[in-house]
Amino acid sequence: MRALTMFAVLAGALAFAAPAAWADYITLPVKWSQQPNDPNGGDWVSNGSSQVVGDDFQCTDTDPIKAVRWWGSYFGEKATPRPDGYTGPFEIAFYYSVPGTPTPHPYSLPGNRVGGYTNITAQEVNIGREMNDEFVYRYDAYLPTAFDQWTWSQNAGNGIPGELWISIANTSGEDWGWEAALVTHPVLDYAAYANAGTGWQWQSSYNTDMAFELMTPEPATLVLMGAGLAGLLLRRRRRAATALALLLAVGVILAAGPAMADWDPGDPFKMHYPQMPDLNGWDVDFFHSTSTPEAYTGWPSDDWECTQTGPVTDFHFWVSMKGDTLESNPRGEVPFTIVNLRAFITGNVPDGGHGYSVPDDADVKWYGYLHDFAQVRHWATSSQGWFDPLTGEVTPGDHDHIYQVNVTGITEMPGQVQPPFVQEQGEIYWLQLDVEAQNAAGEWVDLGWKTADSHFMDDAVYRYVDPVKEICEYRELIIDGESRDLAFVITPEPATLVLVGLGLGGLLARRRRK
Repeated sequence: MRALTMFAVLAGALAFAAPAAWADYITLPVKWSQQPNDPNGGDWVSNGSSQVVGDDFQCTDTDPIKAVRWWGSYFGEKATPRPDGYTGPFEIAFYYSVPGTPTPHPYSLPGNRVGGYTNITAQEVNIGREMNDEFVYRYDAYLPTAFDQWTWSQNAGNGIPGELWISIANTSGEDWGWEAALVTHPVLDYAAYANAGTGWQWQSSYNTDMAFELMTPEPATLVLMGAGLAGLLLRRRRRAATALALLLAVGVILAAGPAMADWDPGDPFKMHYPQMPDLNGWDVDFFHSTSTPEAYTGWPSDDWECTQTGPVTDFHFWVSMKGDTLESNPRGEVPFTIVNLRAFITGNVPDGGHGYSVPDDADVKWYGYLHDFAQVRHWATSSQGWFDPLTGEVTPGDHDHIYQVNVTGITEMPGQVQPPFVQEQGEIYWLQLDVEAQNAAGEWVDLGWKTADSHFMDDAVYRYVDPVKEICEYRELIIDGESRDLAFVITPEPATLVLVGLGLGGLLARRRRK
């Protein structure tokens, strides 16, 4: 009976360790917390144009900041709350801390900016009303890349070692304010503000702090705790109950697959670096043909350098659906189902005959039909354009929503998926994708692979075929006069499953010895 109790604890720990989906309340560990609803505080205008508000925090460990939660209100909105969903853009920035005079505290101010993120999309959820009866909203957002708060806080250029400032602004043009915190003021120093064209100064009219929380990646200790509990189970004399408990624990992990499939900035990767989506970029139509099927384009492709030898079982890429706007899809619900996802991994031809590298069609390393391994989640909201590679037509502002496609746990399926390809460190490979999707009515929709906000080696390419003119070639991805790469990341397989597998293997070995 105790073994099954241990299983319940283990299952709970592993369920807690599963990353949250973008649309959910972010459940990452909180490293700094200042809760909202100061009865005397209200909110302070922070719109990135006329005024920006900031507050300071302490850096007490080396874990980076991966996500931020904050609270705010729209001035004068008292009748009807906004529906829960996604909103933005927000700008989040970090600064050195400049000591106050004659003492560093409680009147330090932000110094030089050391990190910043624009066009942040946040989940917005109404949580009630504030002191002046305006609706208060909670905002959750992942940072596009984790912020290394420890290194910056200890830098010689920082005036107060171990302390930094954060500013949060809604840059949409709406009349929005950052909510004051329900704390004993000051926590460290009073919050500060900067008006357009002026430097930072204290909120002298009312000494307050702002409501926000900073979150770090999941600690490895949760996984280790699961392994440790499994070790305790191994010591139980009632071996049958123990084996059942471990098998059920493995089942819990597998059942949590959709949550654990997500990849977020700061998570592991095994390529040169993650090619993150350009929030103001373009989407490349996966397939397009003329009304007569002579000419067509397809198979957008991009290259990567392997940084860790091992099987490619997990990768993630970003897409959008043509015409998927905030007006037609205000809550950012995934409006399509992937019904076909084909992928190829090939070698690299450094000079494809046109002065740029291309996939090596004579060196296909691996292929698979992967729609059974794919899961989709909403990633962000920002105005983006559509690119038709066949005609070269560009449509700015075509859609607003970005989705992440998570392909994880690739295993061999005879006739459908080859055994996972083992990449070798230092080698260059190409990922080629063909994706088809339908909406809820079973109608085909246009999906596009999103362009990246960075550039690695040569441009991405796509295949252009015209049998009549006997053309079959790879063409550089150039949109609106600029060369582009595509957004994707190659990642390691989840370590949690490996640890549990090792634990189960130890259990079976112990049983054989007995």
